[in-house]
Amino acid sequence: AAKRELEEELGVTKDKLEFIGKKKITYEGVGRFVSIFKTTYDGDIQINKDELEGGGFFDIPTINKMIDGGEKFTPVFELFSIEVLKK
Repeated sequence: AAKRELEEELGVTKDKLEFIGKKKITYEGVGRFVSIFKTTYDGDIQINKDELEGGGFFDIPTINKMIDGGEKFTPVFELFSIEVLKK
């Protein structure tokens, strides 16, 4: 599913994704499992505006600094990052 979403949302085809973490979170009263993967890619990225409003690419320390500084991400990502990325 992660590879399919990567291609649908960013036009990126990758065979290897490294699993970072998985956590069950509750958002708007609904429990869901959220997983994050990482990879490297040296090519063009095409954000699919039908799938994403926008996006950016940051390493984990930068994401943590952005959250600590009040930067807003999607609510599900913020919940996930508090539980997994802040280790």
